[in-house]
Amino acid sequence: GTKEGADQEKKEKESLWETAALQGLKNIFSGLKISSETKIVTVVSGPRVVVRQMIVPHKTTADLSMKIERLSQRDLKEVIRWEAKDYLPFSVEDCTIDFDPQRKFIVEEDGIRRLLVRIAAVTNEVATKHIFLLNKAGITPALITAIPFVLTELIKRCSLIKKDELVAIIDIGKSKTDITIFKGENIEFNRGIPLAGDEINLFLTVALTVEGKPLKLNLTQAESV
Repeated sequence: GTKEGADQEKKEKESLWETAALQGLKNIFSGLKISSETKIVTVVSGPRVVVRQMIVPHKTTADLSMKIERLSQRDLKEVIRWEAKDYLPFSVEDCTIDFDPQRKFIVEEDGIRRLLVRIAAVTNEVATKHIFLLNKAGITPALITAIPFVLTELIKRCSLIKKDELVAIIDIGKSKTDITIFKGENIEFNRGIPLAGDEINLFLTVALTVEGKPLKLNLTQAESV
C-alpha cells in the first residue's frame, strides 16, 4: 500500500477510537453525581508520557549549591527544563514538563550538594488530544497526572508499603506496560515498555500446544483468556 493509504487508515482508526472513547466517557459520567465543585483528576499514559528522577547539577563550588536551594519555583522550573533534555526520549520544545516540588539534596564525592527531583513529561500532542477529548465529553479536569504519581498517593493513603521496603508494581495496559519500583513511598524507578495486552493477545493466536494437542485461538478468544 501507499503512504497516503497508510495515513488514511491511521486516521480512520484514530477516529473510531475517539468515538468509542468519547462514548465511554459519557456513559461513565452520566451515572455520577457531579457538581460544579467536583474536582476531576485524569491520568495520561503511553509511550509519550515519561516519569524520571533527575539530578540538577552544580558546576563548581558549594556557593552554587546554596543558590540553587534558594531558587523560586519558577526559576527552578526553567533550570529543570534545560537539564531535562538528557533524560527524555523526545524534544523538550515539544512537551510539557512538571516536577515534584519536594526538594531533596544528595551529597556526592566532591562534597557538593545536588538537587534530586522527580519530573513528569508528556508530549504536547498527547496532552492536547487528552484535554480535547475530555472537553468534548463536557469534562474539565482540575489536574492531569501520570500513573506513578497516582500509585504514590494510593500507597501513602493506604500504607501499602513499609518504610525502605522495595516493591515493583507492573501495570499491563493495551499498548504499554508501566513498571514502577518503590522504596517505601518513594519512586525509585519507572519505565514504560511498548509490550502489553495487544501483543499478548496476538501471541495467543499463534498455534499453541496444550496437553500435546495443537490449539489456536482467534483474537476474540485470546482477549477472554
